[in-house]
Amino acid sequence: MVEVSPGDQTNPEQTTHLSTVIASETDRLLGQFVKGNDESRLFDGLEKVVESIDKCASIDGRLHNKYPYLTNSNLPMDTNSTCSITGTTVASGTSPKDPVVSVTPRIPRTDAGDDSVPSVRLQIAHEMEREFVRCELESFMETYLPFVPDDAHVKECIDKKLRTRQLMGGTYASTLHFTHYPTPPGTAKSEMETYKALQDIGDAVGRYRHPTRPRNLFHYQHTPYSHIESAISGSTHKVDACFTSDPRPPGRSDKSMQLSTTAMAVPMEHKLNAIKRYDNNKQIVSANVQIMNDDVRRMFTFGITIECDEVTLWFHCRSHSAVSKPFSFVDEPKKLIKVFMSILFATDEELGYDPLVTMDEDCEYIFNMSKKGGPVRLFRTVEPIAIYRSNNITGRMTRIFKVTEVNSNPLRTFVLKDVWIEEAAQTESQIQQAIFDAIELFWNTATPENKKGLESLKSKHARLVDSKEYKDFFLTIETDLIGAVSKKIAPGHWPQRNLFHPLPRVPPPLLKISSATGTRRSVGTPRPMSNTEALAQLPRKYVQKKQYRVVFTEVCKSVGELEYLGEVIDVLQQVLIPLQLMFCAGWVHRDISSGNILAHKRGANWQTKLSDLEYANKYPPQPDYKPSSDPKTGTPYFMPHEILSKMYIYIPEDDQDPDPDRYAKKEVTNVEDDDPFREKEEEDEEPNKFVVHNFQHDLESVWWLLLWNLTARIEHAPSNDWAKEIFHNSLKLSEAREGCFERGIRLMMAKILIQSAKGFAKPIEGVRHFMKKQYTDRERRAQLRTFSSYVDIHHEFELFFDALQDEKPLAWREVALTVDNPYQKRDDVQNTAATKNLTADPSTLPPVPVGAATSKTPATQGKSPVPDNTQLAHPTRVKRELPDDEPSPPRRPGPSKRSKRGVRV
Repeated sequence: MVEVSPGDQTNPEQTTHLSTVIASETDRLLGQFVKGNDESRLFDGLEKVVESIDKCASIDGRLHNKYPYLTNSNLPMDTNSTCSITGTTVASGTSPKDPVVSVTPRIPRTDAGDDSVPSVRLQIAHEMEREFVRCELESFMETYLPFVPDDAHVKECIDKKLRTRQLMGGTYASTLHFTHYPTPPGTAKSEMETYKALQDIGDAVGRYRHPTRPRNLFHYQHTPYSHIESAISGSTHKVDACFTSDPRPPGRSDKSMQLSTTAMAVPMEHKLNAIKRYDNNKQIVSANVQIMNDDVRRMFTFGITIECDEVTLWFHCRSHSAVSKPFSFVDEPKKLIKVFMSILFATDEELGYDPLVTMDEDCEYIFNMSKKGGPVRLFRTVEPIAIYRSNNITGRMTRIFKVTEVNSNPLRTFVLKDVWIEEAAQTESQIQQAIFDAIELFWNTATPENKKGLESLKSKHARLVDSKEYKDFFLTIETDLIGAVSKKIAPGHWPQRNLFHPLPRVPPPLLKISSATGTRRSVGTPRPMSNTEALAQLPRKYVQKKQYRVVFTEVCKSVGELEYLGEVIDVLQQVLIPLQLMFCAGWVHRDISSGNILAHKRGANWQTKLSDLEYANKYPPQPDYKPSSDPKTGTPYFMPHEILSKMYIYIPEDDQDPDPDRYAKKEVTNVEDDDPFREKEEEDEEPNKFVVHNFQHDLESVWWLLLWNLTARIEHAPSNDWAKEIFHNSLKLSEAREGCFERGIRLMMAKILIQSAKGFAKPIEGVRHFMKKQYTDRERRAQLRTFSSYVDIHHEFELFFDALQDEKPLAWREVALTVDNPYQKRDDVQNTAATKNLTADPSTLPPVPVGAATSKTPATQGKSPVPDNTQLAHPTRVKRELPDDEPSPPRRPGPSKRSKRGVRV
């Protein structure tokens, strides 16, 4: 190990050197491992590297950028430990400014874009690392398999179907074995030849006549040469075998087999050597990620891996993933027969296909939204509005489609949102109605004592509420439906880590664009492959999720798709109204972003719609409020400063006079807690541990949204370069982002903004300054729960937008905005401006951003303002929750030829 002399402090030159030393040492160790396969030496060496990086993480963020996987929060650290590289002393649990816990934990989620499945395997493994539990085989089978076959049926199948085909030998009680596998497979034959006999076993089991269950359309297929055809770009993945309903090729040829994700129920991966277990694991999970991304019908999916003779069963749903303890199919062949029988005699629904969603011959989905006792209502997809390739199965997996109602006359167009939410969570319809009820209660009754300072707002919006026109600022829900609930976690489970590599490993370079067999691209809010943060060590409960679908009447554009700056300003100014209504009603939105502020065309004007209310919450929270331990999704671009930094701006210690006796030894008898939520007269025993999203946080997100439009969406190199430093799809607060809010930006704005927008420099800085002062004053006075303390900031935002609209001349109104990412050319993507509508932010995407993020405005189409090697990722959702899933057909799981599916852009 390279030794570096300790130093009292690290300067920029030293940290650069340290970065090089650690990077070089890691590469050297990995190189030695490749040559000599000495795993023990690699482990010892990398453990020292990881320990050094962890203890000195603050010296150079570039270490984590290059080696995001080289973090090990489980390494023990003494109360006062010294870094072996810098000599820096690190006191356990201390920092100059200890952050409080964020009220909603978040986990990164990324989008694979158009990259091939093999090229993103390491990223998939990285993001799926914390999603797994392991359980005993019996527990796995009882909890997750479609059904557990009876021993009597297994014996009958063996006697009538397997023995008669000379596939089994020995006595049923003790020496039973597959004739092709009397002993664990060796390396004399190739992997393909070794496991090909499993197809004969699967076929024999499939010919059994089960007394109570009909045979389904799936069959075991050996497929070592076949790519999986997919509608999503990037499908270059292969599996060794699978249970599929795709027709078998003539004869026994494997090479001409066509595979589709929609017809594949259970992918399988084989390896002759147990050393390759980790590769097997990455491949099977990647295959299931692809299936869950591509087929909207899937609620959950299965997988099977075999290393030599050891079989492991896999299960994935939107709340968690599970693996079984392995068993030997050589020593315990009856268990493999049970697994095969369970798959081959299962219903489509038991295999994870949603019975409420079918696929027609044109490869469009038909959603059954009929309610019990009501009329039949079917909605057929026309085009996706927001759909993407997530690198993680767990989560909400929000998808949004433009749909038409089947048999409606005239044909009516709607927007359908498909998402998985926590089982106990209220639906968007329920939350919206609760907000409406709270609004009307406030305006139709005497003002409560704690809201006396809101009288001016009450008077201002009285007519709007009285006429019910306030509902125009929210989406109109046509219908909604709660679907299936994800499976409960297996009893006796335990968390499973290190499924994909025994040690921390260096990831490959950022994804390279590769050829793909599919044509459907991620649309809506793009999710670039740039967020490779270390996973937070958060406790997980793996709560169950339920499928929720909601149909909206309005087909909208998101504010991120508006083509001119004047349109953006108009829509953002209007959004103050629903935020003020929610404020008076005692609700916070908690997820303001470019995807959920929508614009609906009414004649020549835009009507603002505030969407995605899933995270809306009453404020202030109850005294015993505790956040969910399972992470949620959010959009880091627009997250308020305090939420992103996980600490309040105001530091009580800054106001205290130095203690003249601070060096004197004395017994501490009482330590006053500095809870900003604690009223002065209250005597709370515990300090406030959470940064709770409040009313001003919603407004601050509007400010960040405007700043993003001004600097990132206007084709202007100086502002674009600056925006790249500020807006990251990351939950780590960068120095640039922190400085942007903590310090003034007027001079910078005047310098970098396009000439016609330079007038924004002074007012946008004025709002920033006022927001920071409001945060500090409110927290200093312990008024976070005081409604009247938020009136001034609402008034300030009104004055800000009024001043912009009063400016003469309004040269900035016609400034064109890019709709597509101006830092990334996509010449092969067709212009889809006509597909812009509602908004959604998938992947951990909770809300509903919209439209085709792949189109450009007429003013910017075909241009690339900056070199291709620079990239400013568009806002994406980062996990602050978990995933989502999909459904199944009545006949067969899906067409075998994916060529029918057109370009889904």
